[in-house]
Amino acid sequence: MMSKKLVHPLLFVTTLLISAAIPLSLTAEQAGFITFKDVKLHALGNSPLLRELGLELDKEIAQAMEVESLQDPQLQASMGLPTSDEIGGPEKQIQVSLTQPIRLSDFGVRGDVSRLLRIVASRENKFAVQNFITKLALAYDTLWRLQIEEQHLKEQSRWGQKVVRLLSSSANSGRFSVPQKKIAQATLAKIKAKLLGLEHEVSIAQANITRLTGKSLPHRPLAKIELNELPGFAFLWNEIEQSDMSVLKRLSAKQQLHRSQENLAQKDRYLSLQPQVAYSKNEDGDNFLGIGFSMNLPLFQGNRAERYRSSSQASATNDRLNYLKSHEFRDEFRLFLHGASAKLQQAKVFQEEVVPKLKEALDSSESLFNNGQLTVLELWEAKSDYHEGLDDSTALWSEVLAMQLEVFVLTGWSYF
Repeated sequence: MMSKKLVHPLLFVTTLLISAAIPLSLTAEQAGFITFKDVKLHALGNSPLLRELGLELDKEIAQAMEVESLQDPQLQASMGLPTSDEIGGPEKQIQVSLTQPIRLSDFGVRGDVSRLLRIVASRENKFAVQNFITKLALAYDTLWRLQIEEQHLKEQSRWGQKVVRLLSSSANSGRFSVPQKKIAQATLAKIKAKLLGLEHEVSIAQANITRLTGKSLPHRPLAKIELNELPGFAFLWNEIEQSDMSVLKRLSAKQQLHRSQENLAQKDRYLSLQPQVAYSKNEDGDNFLGIGFSMNLPLFQGNRAERYRSSSQASATNDRLNYLKSHEFRDEFRLFLHGASAKLQQAKVFQEEVVPKLKEALDSSESLFNNGQLTVLELWEAKSDYHEGLDDSTALWSEVLAMQLEVFVLTGWSYF
């Protein structure tokens, strides 16, 4: 049982030890920590990924401009030369014609699609930035946990080395059995292996933040992201119904766009008229003015592929939106919010009640050990129990963060 507990990640203790050595009046920045605010502000100003999001917005605006624009007119010019030099034969003739393609969708529909494209593009760009911050927060939290675990395991490794030396000393040759010594050595080896694995995970986490922010982080500890209580259901549900950045409002805007695009595809199946004005003049000075038109006959294609695509897209969006407007989604959100609140309370109980009691138990074990009433292996097991509680506490706070970030994505509201 002892060796099984020792191989668990031993988290959070380093933060407690560092915090104990820092005056309470100091802020995280003054204490030498990197805060999430620091990382976020740098990313918002320098991240190449955010610049790519700006490029996507430009592409959507360009599409809106293309949709609303009339097709370019066509100018044609020709000269007719006689094939015979006979007197009284044909004369040279110059002809110029101007053609302007006109679609039925040019009258109102394309303007609506262009306007909705701009609205959706603007909201989706803001959401993409918000989603980027969510990913950055999760990446930051991952590195925070790994930093704590790495430093904590280093402390455990130092303690384990002392234990192994103590068990192997000649003074204790008869007090501990060979299996006990081997278990202690194996546990120490597992901690060493875990540290090597953490070195890999920390490097990957640092690389991920570098990719997101566009800058390598200094080799300093990260401060914990401070989490607050979420507002009540009524407030957050109102945000879902009213906030432009909520999942409901964003999907409603997409529904309007997809309906308008479906209407555009239907309009473009009909005749495309191309009025034409022509002017010609011959060598005798005779002038001719002609008018005419040409049109496409929708006998075979009829914009069928685009009509099918836009109809399918509009149908899928409508189905999703109907669910978001249903009582079922309201109940789903209420239950998820209740779960997020329960997870926060669980994290607080571990931090404020479980961890302090485990620390008291460890202090008592150390006192008994110093008085010769507890073996070093029993003390190691007490330390393992304490570290396992710290591990659970840290993991719970990460779960709370992940759930709150999901609420932010759904509602468009955030206290970050």
